[in-house]
Amino acid sequence: EAESAMRRSLDIYERNLGPEHADVADALTNLTEIFLTQERYQDAEPFMQRALTIREKTSAADAPELAPALINMAAIHKGQRHFDQSRDLYQRAVEILEKAEGSDNPDLGPALTDLALCDRAMGNIDQAATTVRRVLGLYEKTIGPGHPAFAKTLTYLAEIYTAKGFLPAAEPFLNQALEIFEKSLPKNHPEIAETLDKVAMVHLSKNEPDKAEPLMQRALKIYVEALGADHPVVAQAKNNLAEYYLGKKRYDKAKPLFEESLQTRRNVLGETHPAVAQ
Repeated sequence: EAESAMRRSLDIYERNLGPEHADVADALTNLTEIFLTQERYQDAEPFMQRALTIREKTSAADAPELAPALINMAAIHKGQRHFDQSRDLYQRAVEILEKAEGSDNPDLGPALTDLALCDRAMGNIDQAATTVRRVLGLYEKTIGPGHPAFAKTLTYLAEIYTAKGFLPAAEPFLNQALEIFEKSLPKNHPEIAETLDKVAMVHLSKNEPDKAEPLMQRALKIYVEALGADHPVVAQAKNNLAEYYLGKKRYDKAKPLFEESLQTRRNVLGETHPAVAQ
């Protein structure tokens, strides 16, 4: 319904204002953002490319209004795993934002973080770590170390250590992030569950299953409360816990979790989805 409404608006703007008006670019962007929330990256790409082209024709090369269009286009490429193209767009957006707002503006944080995630995906781990640390410093000075955005960035730093094979070194960052999330977010927030799962993985890597199991159980409980039982994330959490029990040969606990996970995936994703075959 939202998509249909946005398409109608786009058609009206094009007929009344012409195909290269700034309001047409806005309408194209609004439609793109619907596709992005649905992870329909291929559908989003031509609309966002057109919006970006309009912005580039009607604005200076370093105009601040270009940055959101560049970031949306970068997100589309990242969603399709075109990390080199995505990185270039994020870098350009960062440079525009720095020139317009200064290097200490917290609005830089999300674009810098996405830039770091592209570097991590491309294997540029040290560069990714440098950028993430810059974001942490930026947030600490501006929004404070108790903010959820600071905590989320700590989890990205932990992921970088994990990518470098230093999983135990990730633990203090995850524990700090978890403490911040628990103080600043509702008790059943999915971000808490996701971080609990990551801490559990660290404990498993250290052969500490007795510490990992309650964290995985608590994460699953939060996911169910926050998202509902029929959600793909819940299905994945059940599958992860089932895999843990299977490794421990606790088949009586593993079997029902595997069955519930499979049924949820069938209900939500359909029989032909790769996650169902898995």
